[in-house]
Amino acid sequence: MAKSTRLLPIIRIRHDAGAFYRNHPNAVTGSNPELFKNLKFILPSFAKDKEPQKHWAIIGPSSSGKTTFLQILRGQHVSFPAKARNYPYLESKEIEKKDPNLRIPSRAIQYVGFDGEKGLGGQAPKSAYLSSRYESRREDTDFSVLDYLKGNTELNPLQDIGLNKVDDTVLERVIKDLRLSDLIHMPVSNLSNGQTRRARIAKALISNPELLLLDEPLMGLDVGTCSFNFNSSFLRIST
Repeated sequence: MAKSTRLLPIIRIRHDAGAFYRNHPNAVTGSNPELFKNLKFILPSFAKDKEPQKHWAIIGPSSSGKTTFLQILRGQHVSFPAKARNYPYLESKEIEKKDPNLRIPSRAIQYVGFDGEKGLGGQAPKSAYLSSRYESRREDTDFSVLDYLKGNTELNPLQDIGLNKVDDTVLERVIKDLRLSDLIHMPVSNLSNGQTRRARIAKALISNPELLLLDEPLMGLDVGTCSFNFNSSFLRIST
């Protein structure tokens, strides 16, 4: 049973089952073209103890739909009918035993995109950004990179009920792999473009996803910064 479970795909898209749209075709009038006609794609699961890590790259010219394709993989855009896209491995008993939260595609599949997004994608408090831009001193609301990675960015946090607990071993490994050791006490509002990208990728890795999608993660970065040490056992797809 365990062997057959490993063969289940994480994502399965059937070209003969339906199509994808930005809006539901029965609820929208006007332009709503079908996305990727006859799209067929299977991303298999794999036995981490027997197979090497897998890194896939989606390549193509600008505006060819790479970002839209990643968005479809993560569950975005309308699948019509819904059966055109499914996640068999995430529905398995193996995932239920590992972590029930991973049965939800948005939890199991982390997406880090930078197209049209600034900073930490709205996850840093506005007051921290304004403090960095207009003042020279650090405010109490200027949370550090370590706070961000741990999820401690609430101005008025409720009593800790364990929702933001982070595995310290994973945290240390990700900080090392993404070269954030010298930045963990820096306010997130002071991060450069490249540092912000690394912090966001680290944040996604800490959640221990089954699949990590990276959209243009290395654009505009120098060669030294691009050579991340990805030792984490995750599948990654990047454009």
